[in-house]
Amino acid sequence: MKKKGIVKKAVCVLLVVIMVMGTLAACGGSSGGGSKDTQANAEDTKSGGDDSAGKGAEAKDSGDKGTDAKDNSGDGASAEVAGTGELVTVNVAMTPVSSAVIPSTDGVTAVENAINEIAAKDGIQVKLSFYSSDSYSQQVSLMMAGGEDLDAMMCTPSVHYSTLTAQNQLMDITDLLDTYAPELKALIRQEYWDATSIDGRIRMVTTWDDKVTGVWLCMRKDILEKYDLIEDAQNIQSLSDLEAIYEKVSAGEPDMAMVTCGPSSNITTTKEVSFGETFAENKVYDSLGDTTYCMGIAWEGSKEVTNLYASQEFADAVDVVHDWYNKGWVYKDAATVSEDSYIYVKAGSVFSYFTNAEMNCESDASVKCGTDMVCVMVGSAPISGGRVKLFGWGVPSTSKNPEAAVKFLNLLYTNAEVANLLNYGIEGENYVDKGDGTIGFPEGVDTSNTSYYFNAAFAVGNYFLLKVWEGNSPTLREDALEANKNAPLSEYMGFAFDNTNVKNEITAATAVYQEYYRGLITGVSDPQKSLPEFLNKLETAGINDIIAEKQAQLDEYIASK
Repeated sequence: MKKKGIVKKAVCVLLVVIMVMGTLAACGGSSGGGSKDTQANAEDTKSGGDDSAGKGAEAKDSGDKGTDAKDNSGDGASAEVAGTGELVTVNVAMTPVSSAVIPSTDGVTAVENAINEIAAKDGIQVKLSFYSSDSYSQQVSLMMAGGEDLDAMMCTPSVHYSTLTAQNQLMDITDLLDTYAPELKALIRQEYWDATSIDGRIRMVTTWDDKVTGVWLCMRKDILEKYDLIEDAQNIQSLSDLEAIYEKVSAGEPDMAMVTCGPSSNITTTKEVSFGETFAENKVYDSLGDTTYCMGIAWEGSKEVTNLYASQEFADAVDVVHDWYNKGWVYKDAATVSEDSYIYVKAGSVFSYFTNAEMNCESDASVKCGTDMVCVMVGSAPISGGRVKLFGWGVPSTSKNPEAAVKFLNLLYTNAEVANLLNYGIEGENYVDKGDGTIGFPEGVDTSNTSYYFNAAFAVGNYFLLKVWEGNSPTLREDALEANKNAPLSEYMGFAFDNTNVKNEITAATAVYQEYYRGLITGVSDPQKSLPEFLNKLETAGINDIIAEKQAQLDEYIASK
């Protein structure tokens, strides 16, 4: 392996999510989009369903789901307690992602009341519970294990579809969608339903958002202006170009780190992208559903499952980042940080960070960092099944009211008023119309004193029904939808790995990953020593067995197409 600051070979450094994969530290809080319409009526830019999924005329006609509001009153009686007319409570679990914060009790109550005025038409009412991102996984696991009331839950990188389905914690909602949510069923494109299904049975509703996420480099604008580097930054073509900027900024700002990452992201780039000598020469791969640990991936155009961490791309990547760390460019505690990257930029400790994000990343990054940012896209990849599984909504297998839960999801994805309430709160109190096609905080209100600011458009449900936050183009939703229409899909979109035969190996390999990965991708660990140890322990844990099992299943999937 070569220690060079300038990349001479393809360089690959990975994120968790999700986006953060981009939390991943995604910039989706005020941006996002929608996916390519695959219905016969493809000219309808508000829908992406597939009539072949068995919806019929009613579902087809309900496909207008872009930025227009939709009142789904439905047949409320079917969700009421039999014979009583009493509303059925849907207990909903949520967690903040990106720049979202946990709302106040008063804010949650106000939003619940407003949603319930609409939901009552369907015979349901909601009870919203918000948990911190670091406790969400444990909380929902305890609730399911204890049989507590939980009917609908956000699926996130920390409470991931793959983990939930492996533990049989997500209910089969195929028939429930057909009965109680035909409009929602018609909205989502069939390829996405395939990606969140097991043996043809749907386990999760992916978010209907902008899945054309790019790899973005976000830099403080004031620092770039101070050293006359704006034009250089906007025209970055390679890590070599970036290093030249870091050289100049670090010389003038010796107490500031050049780059950092959050607890679930990397120093550079994201999963599924490997930097080339220039960004135009990047390589991409499909994580085959494992967006967290990438235990067996397939490079674009290849049918072979390989060990990403044994690739030359990964070796080159960790060499580069270790060189950056030795130069003092990497935040010294990057391997053990517990907060997202923008927190350190906002505090003045760090100049830049990489993130997975949708269109208009720049405005969202500026809001989160508390200062104007310059964001440059440095990579992208086809929409993969892993990305489709990253964020969504599921019905826990322990739900006592699954029919009511699916009715709620239908409202969330097809009723603009419900979607905006859950994402932004109460109009006039938590946000106001800015008169230019966007919304924003009322005068005197910000994230520190508002009663409700969730603002995680890419994770809430139907991103296209949401109003556009100030700082973004008023046509953001339409623009993102158009970009998604033309975006390529991974050839393995519908592949779902069944890990039953290698659960023990995955557990062991995951423990090894957690021991070595963060140190390597933040440059803290010396790859000359740590990478061989990492690879040897992965082999001992059984990564080759995992890869062989995944290869066999991928071969079967390819043969079935």
